[in-house]
Amino acid sequence: MNIHTVIIFLLAAVCPDIMAQRRWTVTDAETGVPVRDVQVFFNGDKTRRAVTDYRGTVSLPDTARFIQMSHPKYETLVADTVTVRDTVFLLPNIRRLNELVVVGHRPQVSSSMMADVKKAAVAAAPPSNGISFDFFELFNWKKRKKQRERMEAIKDY
Repeated sequence: MNIHTVIIFLLAAVCPDIMAQRRWTVTDAETGVPVRDVQVFFNGDKTRRAVTDYRGTVSLPDTARFIQMSHPKYETLVADTVTVRDTVFLLPNIRRLNELVVVGHRPQVSSSMMADVKKAAVAAAPPSNGISFDFFELFNWKKRKKQRERMEAIKDY
């Protein structure tokens, strides 16, 4: 028998144990929709983990005996891999916020506050001494028009 044949038979005998994996599908218990981005920790070690893909599937090595599945929208599931079948159902977390509504009100602005704003706006305007010349500012008529409208609005407010 050739030495290469012996090596191939030995590798074939050893490799299935090394590469053996189990695959699970994680779904929502209410809707049956696959859940993505579920963190799956195995054998009680927080550094050894896997994440479900967009189809809700995750593959773990066959050496994994205990799994912990967690997702912010679902209750955490801790189970033994012997009791878990090919589909895992996660229960929705009832303590989560479904919707948040933020309502804002316009503050009351007094005339004395606007007087300070007008003074600050006029003081912040760049001084024009008539000496500088920018060729490209000749073509920027929209900017000048908007600036003129803003200054008039501040003076008339």
